Amino acid sequence: MATISETVNRGTGLTAFDLQNRLVSFWDMSKKKILEFTRYPIAFVALFVQIFLIIAMFLYASLAFTPPGSGPTAGRLVGAQIVYGFVIGLFLSFTLWDVGFSIREEQTRGTLEAQLNSLLHRPLATPVGTLAQVQPSVLPYSLDDLLAAAEASFPVLKRQQALVEGDRLAVELARKEVRPNFSLGYTYMQRAGIGDMYGLTFSTSLPIFRRSKQDQAIAEAVANLHSSRNMEAHERAVLQSRLKQETLQAQAADQLLKLYSQAIMPQSTLTVESSVLTYETGMTDFTTVIMNFTTVLDYELNYQQQLVNHEKALARLEELTGLTLIP
Repeated sequence: MATISETVNRGTGLTAFDLQNRLVSFWDMSKKKILEFTRYPIAFVALFVQIFLIIAMFLYASLAFTPPGSGPTAGRLVGAQIVYGFVIGLFLSFTLWDVGFSIREEQTRGTLEAQLNSLLHRPLATPVGTLAQVQPSVLPYSLDDLLAAAEASFPVLKRQQALVEGDRLAVELARKEVRPNFSLGYTYMQRAGIGDMYGLTFSTSLPIFRRSKQDQAIAEAVANLHSSRNMEAHERAVLQSRLKQETLQAQAADQLLKLYSQAIMPQSTLTVESSVLTYETGMTDFTTVIMNFTTVLDYELNYQQQLVNHEKALARLEELTGLTLIP
């Protein structure tokens, strides 16, 4: 897949550091300016007249601020002060503008590095360095495999299954309460001066209040069991829905990534290169080149956005299934 940086490098050569590429870039920019001035003469006239307009602006400004009756030396001094003030103000404006952008960029980078370090359980001041380019991960499992892995490891579903098992045991215990209980005991007591005492005990409990007590306890336990099973079915349905949604999103993003990388991006890059060649021969205008280059940028951004959506979908599938899907 051709990236934007490759297109820019081929089109202008601004990233080259050797003298030959710099000379080639200078010659290309010179030809571009010559084509602009020959194709649009009004642009050359405007640039030529602009110089005299700036000189006239400073001249009239110096005349306006010169005290009446002053000699030519005072006028030149006032004009020089205006020119110097304008140049210094322009310099400070551009300098402060660049400094502000640099501070903002440094703040944004520091925030992102702190977030990455916190996710990796590292000190926040740890240098992150240059990140490797993210490549699309492959989803090697089918939806049935993902569902089986999720049902075996998803904590919410396992907790609900444990509650169902507990309620099932509670039903069995409640049903045993309707049966009579018999107990047989033997006691022995050693006494000094008199004979030892022996005893035999027998007791039983009969559920004579079964209808108002044991049967109601059984009904309550059975209702709790039904409620737990319904909650388990609900959690399983929600899990299946989330798995299918994330799987479809990952598959759709993967298809779009292939479409961008194999068809759209190469075609748009060829369109930019063709428009640059036709512009150099004078067969098209500069606006068309800019529009084609902007289209390539939009496609590159769309590709990166689909890559983000693909990896986020796989990360959510890892959360649901416990499988390692992103190397």
